[in-house]
Amino acid sequence: FFQEVGGLQGLGELDISLRPSSRRDPSPWLDSLLSALHHLPALTDFAMQRWLLSLQDTERLDAFNKESKRNVRFDYCFSTPKPDGEEPVEQWGGSKIIKKRET
Repeated sequence: FFQEVGGLQGLGELDISLRPSSRRDPSPWLDSLLSALHHLPALTDFAMQRWLLSLQDTERLDAFNKESKRNVRFDYCFSTPKPDGEEPVEQWGGSKIIKKRET
């Protein structure tokens, strides 16, 4: 999917959230997603609820906005692993919106 996004250049919002009972790790495809986002210049909101992002994954999303000078709002859930093998703690998060100053 992410390789053929050229026809979606006017897309402003995208939601790939999972069903409420599902949780998945997006790490296998996150690099492809970030590469594809460069071809979606109008995209400002990207929902990916119930995908369990690691701290590294969330940092990569934030880095995308900084490096590409974009302002995409990512809406996601990230998991904090527990060292004793218990279930990870899920927390809802999202990237910060950086308001551009008008001149």
